[in-house]
This record gives sequence, structure tokens and C-alpha cells, in this order.
Amino acid sequence: MEFSPSPRPLTKFEDYTAVGFDVDHCLTRYNIRNLSKLIYDCSREILGSMFNYPAEVFHSESKDILNFAISSLAIDVQRGNLIKLGFSFKILRVYNGTDRLSDDKIKEFYGENMILEGLNPYDYKREGDLFICISLFEHVWALLFAQCVQYKKTTPLWAAKSHKEIEKELNEMYYRLWVFWDYKGKLYEMQSFLFYKEIYENVQKYVYPQEELTQILKHMKNQGKFLFLASNSPYPYVKVTLDYGLGKNWEDLFDLIICNAGKPDFFTDEKKEFFEFEVQNLKYRGPVCKDLKKCKNVVEGNVKTLEKFIEEKTRIIGKKKIFIGDHIICDNYYSSLNPDWDTINLFEELQEQDNGKMMGGLDYEEFWGSFFSEESNGIKTETFWPNFIKQNCSDCYPFLLSQNFKNFVNFK
Repeated sequence: MEFSPSPRPLTKFEDYTAVGFDVDHCLTRYNIRNLSKLIYDCSREILGSMFNYPAEVFHSESKDILNFAISSLAIDVQRGNLIKLGFSFKILRVYNGTDRLSDDKIKEFYGENMILEGLNPYDYKREGDLFICISLFEHVWALLFAQCVQYKKTTPLWAAKSHKEIEKELNEMYYRLWVFWDYKGKLYEMQSFLFYKEIYENVQKYVYPQEELTQILKHMKNQGKFLFLASNSPYPYVKVTLDYGLGKNWEDLFDLIICNAGKPDFFTDEKKEFFEFEVQNLKYRGPVCKDLKKCKNVVEGNVKTLEKFIEEKTRIIGKKKIFIGDHIICDNYYSSLNPDWDTINLFEELQEQDNGKMMGGLDYEEFWGSFFSEESNGIKTETFWPNFIKQNCSDCYPFLLSQNFKNFVNFK
């Protein structure tokens, strides 16, 4: 798929002094199917223990209901609908729960033109009743919401349960799922250990080793680039996944390691200070780091302080930087708001263009068709995301080992 021309196209790699990376679905590449199943299984267990959700909620006639889980669906909470969006917010396909709606039914909900009005695609906080499950962590939330809506439709005991109540309980469950434990083993919530414990014990099941990526990063360092990572994940989790994915010496490849970064505020809030990483403290936050030259491993912080450090370290002022990540809003859009910053989106679904599906991915075509288009009566309509990515990113690749990325960084 062609994403050029972009309003801010990439220039030559030689023009950039610094390259920043997200970790999850970027430096760390996951087996999407195995990761999705783990998130799904942990979520069901938490929903059962916290909210007494019966196992029947998650029953499905489909041989593999995980194939329903696709990223970037719009969620209409009030109606209980999951929506595949087209260009200019055209509605292409809708499921109410796990029942697919006809075009006539869609028009009853959304009007003759089948346009979704009132959606703000930049609402990463999901504050309204219309929002998007953007990432390959949030896609399972959409599946769970669909199954809960379906169960409500068919079970008298849930008839009084509103879609808003379901959304609230799923959000609380997802918060508990990602709450981290400190490195000494004290848990904030016992349920939060389910996900991390499995990743720690069986990382090889979920993370791909990427020896060639280590060589690409060394190649970039040898070209004099300032390399940093900025992840919203906590350092112990980052370390486990990158130890396996890049090798035990991965930290030597980076000039600065930023965890618990708090993106997108990292890119917008100049008051957010960097803190030294301290394993014994809550959220690993030690004293304020007043000199980044003395603090390679830090938490939180902001991009303006980082820019000054890059200029001090490289002795080059005003030259371009680039940030690479998978979250189109938190990684790409907000980083691109800063002058002199370009951004690359990593979008695993692009593999559909080459070989039909993601490596280790989900066969979402069973429910949703192509990620990039919808064909009806011989007419093919482009989905919302190719144009949205083009408008908000300098370029887009499926993953860092793609040939186009290697070409960009001059790696032979």
C-alpha cells in the first residue's frame, strides 16, 4: 500500500541526529495470536473473579472467536455496536455484539448515508460513548465487549445491565490486567500477576527473537545516531522482552532508556520531570534526574528536556529527530506535533498486503474482511486508516525488519 505523499515525508536518514523507539510492537515484536489469547484468557479470569461474569459470556459458536479481535474498530457503546470505518467516516461493516448487521439495519442506526458522526479519532482516553480500540493490546477489549453485548441480548439475568455498565467493568478489568508489580514481588492486585507471570516464564512463546534488528541498531549507532527508547511499560517488563528479543546486551545500544514514559503527555507536557530509575520505589521513581548525562535509565520525563540533552550530546542544534512506534495517536500523532520531529508508524496489518495475514497473527478476514478495504457490488472502498496514517505520519512499515525500513536506514 502506498502511503506517500505525506504532509511530512521522510528525508534522508543522514538528516536525523536522533532516533527514538517505542518498545511493545516495535522493538519487541510479538506473536499476535499467542499474545491475544493470553490477554483474552487473563481478562476472562479477572472478569469472573471481580464481577462474577459467568463462563457462558465467552461461549462462541465460532471455531476461533479470537479471529473477531481486530485493531482499530470504532465502538458505539450506547448501541453495543462495533464498526469497521471507511474513508470520511463511512460505515463499512457493523456487528451488534457478535451478530453482523445488514445494510438496512445499519441505516436504521446511522442514517441513509451510513456515516458515523461524533467520533473523535484522536480521543485516546476513550472518554465518550464513541471511541476507537486502536492498538494490538486494545483489540481484545473489543472482542470482550462484543461477547458481553451478545450475552446481554440472550440472557434475562443481564437484561437490566446497560452497555455503559459493561464498558465500565471492562475498563476496570483492563486496568487491573496491566497494573504492574514491583520487582521485589509485592503485588498491587493478585490478578495483575496473571499476564506478567506468563510472559516472564514463557517469553519465547510470545516474543520473536530479532538478531538482525540488533545489527540494524548497531549500524545506526555506527552512523553516529543518538538512539533512545521511550516506553509506557515498566522497566522490568521491557527488560524481559528485550533480553529475549534483542539479546542480553541490548542496553548498550541506547544512549537513553525511558520507561513509564507516560506518552502522549511525554510529547506535550514540558513540566513532566525525568526521575532516576529505582527498583525499590513505587512506579520505580527515584529522585529527580537533574542531569541526563548521569542517568541512562530513567522514568517519565518530557520531549523538550530530551531535545536539549540530544543537542548537548551530539553538539548539533536544530536538526531533525524521528520517533517510531505502533500507536498512531500516542506515538505518532503527538510526537509529530513537535517541530523538527518526524514519525514512522509500525502497522503489522500491512503484512496482509504481502502474504495475506500477520506472522503469528489472526485470521480476522472471517469476520471483518480486508483491513484496508471493503468490497460491495463490485465497488472497493478504502478503510479509514490508510489515509489517517498518511496524514499523521511520515511513513509506515509493518515492522522494523521490513525491507523498506532497512532501505531507509541504509542497512545492507
